[in-house]
Amino acid sequence: MTTRAPQAGDTPIHFITLVIPRASLDASHPGGVSGFLERYPHARQDRDFICLVFMSDGEAWDTLDELRASGVEGGLCCWTRGPLAACPGVEFFATGDRHELHPGWHARLAPWIPPDALQGDEAQRQLARNDRQSLRRFTRALAEGKTLAEMDPEVALWWWNRY
Repeated sequence: MTTRAPQAGDTPIHFITLVIPRASLDASHPGGVSGFLERYPHARQDRDFICLVFMSDGEAWDTLDELRASGVEGGLCCWTRGPLAACPGVEFFATGDRHELHPGWHARLAPWIPPDALQGDEAQRQLARNDRQSLRRFTRALAEGKTLAEMDPEVALWWWNRY
């Protein structure tokens, strides 16, 4: 699990938060950010993200599935369990101990590459590099005797999404 002190501009996670990079909305949502905000007027906004907060896993997943079907990338994070769905451009991290009831999950902007920026062989090579890096991190965590629940959430998500 990535743990660090929050910094100015980091987005706190409340309940179950759908975190969407503004760049993804601009690139893929009809009407961009303003079109999204017309449809979801209760969305939270900050410099880097538009966020929707849910009390229900089901409603959060339904909304994420709907957005992904239209080409918008977003990630889900729970305030107690941590990341539920990864997203290009979003890094989730905790500010406290993973054994705490509320470890203080936040999101920050990570480099976002539009899905169509890499094409053909280069896209396949990048996916393979990412896969090998995640596999190395996963096998290192296993060698250290960590269970899936004790691993960095990004590594655990890679495992669940891969297998």
